[in-house]
Amino acid sequence: MTIEQKNVNGKKFLLIEVFDLSEAYKMSRKKLQKEFQCLLTNALSHERLTPLNSIINLNEISEFKLNMLEYSLKEQSKGNKLLD
Repeated sequence: MTIEQKNVNGKKFLLIEVFDLSEAYKMSRKKLQKEFQCLLTNALSHERLTPLNSIINLNEISEFKLNMLEYSLKEQSKGNKLLD
Protein backbone atom coordinates (compact mmCIF):
# COMPACT_ATOMS: atom_id res chain seq x y z
CA MET A 1 0.00 0.00 0.00
CA THR A 2 1.28 3.43 -0.87
CA ILE A 3 -0.08 6.82 0.18
CA GLU A 4 0.67 9.99 -1.80
CA GLN A 5 -0.54 13.52 -1.57
CA LYS A 6 -1.45 14.98 -5.00
CA ASN A 7 -2.39 18.44 -6.15
CA VAL A 8 -4.92 18.57 -8.98
CA ASN A 9 -6.20 21.96 -10.15
CA GLY A 10 -5.06 23.51 -6.89
CA LYS A 11 -6.95 21.00 -4.77
CA LYS A 12 -5.15 18.58 -2.48
CA PHE A 13 -6.00 14.91 -2.79
CA LEU A 14 -4.78 11.91 -0.92
CA LEU A 15 -4.00 9.02 -3.27
CA ILE A 16 -4.09 5.61 -1.61
CA GLU A 17 -2.93 2.72 -3.76
CA VAL A 18 -3.79 -0.73 -2.51
CA PHE A 19 -2.31 -3.90 -3.98
CA ASP A 20 -3.92 -7.30 -3.94
CA LEU A 21 -1.14 -9.63 -2.84
CA SER A 22 -3.32 -12.68 -2.32
CA GLU A 23 -2.20 -14.34 -5.58
CA ALA A 24 1.46 -13.60 -4.89
CA TYR A 25 1.02 -14.95 -1.35
CA LYS A 26 -0.65 -18.12 -2.68
CA MET A 27 2.15 -18.66 -5.23
CA SER A 28 4.81 -18.07 -2.60
CA ARG A 29 3.10 -20.49 -0.23
CA LYS A 30 2.79 -23.14 -2.98
CA LYS A 31 6.48 -22.73 -3.80
CA LEU A 32 7.43 -23.17 -0.13
CA GLN A 33 5.18 -26.22 0.17
CA LYS A 34 6.76 -27.77 -2.93
CA GLU A 35 10.29 -27.11 -1.62
CA PHE A 36 9.33 -28.65 1.74
CA GLN A 37 7.87 -31.72 0.01
CA CYS A 38 11.06 -32.15 -2.03
CA LEU A 39 13.23 -31.87 1.07
CA LEU A 40 11.02 -34.30 2.96
CA THR A 41 10.98 -36.78 0.08
CA ASN A 42 14.76 -36.60 -0.23
CA ALA A 43 15.21 -37.10 3.50
CA LEU A 44 12.83 -40.06 3.56
CA SER A 45 14.45 -41.58 0.49
CA HIS A 46 17.84 -41.25 2.16
CA GLU A 47 16.52 -42.87 5.35
CA ARG A 48 15.04 -45.73 3.34
CA LEU A 49 18.20 -46.22 1.32
CA THR A 50 20.62 -46.04 4.25
CA PRO A 51 19.66 -49.44 5.71
CA LEU A 52 19.56 -50.90 2.22
CA ASN A 53 23.02 -49.48 1.47
CA SER A 54 24.30 -50.97 4.73
CA ILE A 55 22.98 -54.40 3.76
CA ILE A 56 24.45 -54.11 0.26
CA ASN A 57 27.83 -52.98 1.60
CA LEU A 58 27.87 -55.73 4.23
CA ASN A 59 27.08 -58.27 1.51
CA GLU A 60 29.91 -56.94 -0.67
CA ILE A 61 32.36 -57.09 2.25
CA SER A 62 31.25 -60.64 3.04
CA GLU A 63 31.70 -61.69 -0.59
CA PHE A 64 35.15 -60.09 -0.67
CA LYS A 65 36.20 -61.88 2.53
CA LEU A 66 34.80 -65.16 1.23
CA ASN A 67 36.72 -64.74 -2.04
CA MET A 68 39.91 -63.95 -0.11
CA LEU A 69 39.40 -67.04 2.08
CA GLU A 70 38.81 -69.25 -0.98
CA TYR A 71 41.92 -67.82 -2.66
CA SER A 72 43.95 -68.35 0.50
CA LEU A 73 42.78 -71.96 0.80
CA LYS A 74 43.65 -72.64 -2.85
CA GLU A 75 47.10 -71.13 -2.39
CA GLN A 76 47.64 -73.11 0.82
CA SER A 77 46.66 -76.30 -0.98
CA LYS A 78 49.34 -75.48 -3.57
CA GLY A 79 51.87 -75.05 -0.76
CA ASN A 80 51.97 -71.24 -0.82
CA LYS A 81 51.44 -69.65 2.58
CA LEU A 82 49.51 -66.38 2.16
CA LEU A 83 47.50 -65.83 5.31
CA ASP A 84 48.18 -67.10 8.80
